[in-house]
Amino acid sequence: MTELGGPAELGDVDVLAWRPSGEIQIIECKRLQLARTVAEVAEICRRFRGEAKDELDRHLRRVNWIKANPAGLHGIVGFVPDPTCIDDRLVTNTHVPMMYLTSLPLEADKIGPLKYSK
Repeated sequence: MTELGGPAELGDVDVLAWRPSGEIQIIECKRLQLARTVAEVAEICRRFRGEAKDELDRHLRRVNWIKANPAGLHGIVGFVPDPTCIDDRLVTNTHVPMMYLTSLPLEADKIGPLKYSK
């Protein structure tokens, strides 16, 4: 984030991908253990609610900062993107319970393992 001109307390962007057409993807990557019990499912959901200071909130704050300051991307991607062309997702190593919640500030189809298409 500091390379983009952002505050260090926002942490780092795991993956920044772009197309010359102007589309930007900000990707948060999480390697999570498979939840086997109700308590483990509840704990994962608690950690990723998008509420203050949880693991999803930090990602969302980074995305919001970048959308509000798109000029910071110019030095990396070579253009200043339109903030409406900046998208984000949470990529995990396995199916996770929060991808089935409808109350999150991140759409469910933007959470979960990468889907490969041939």
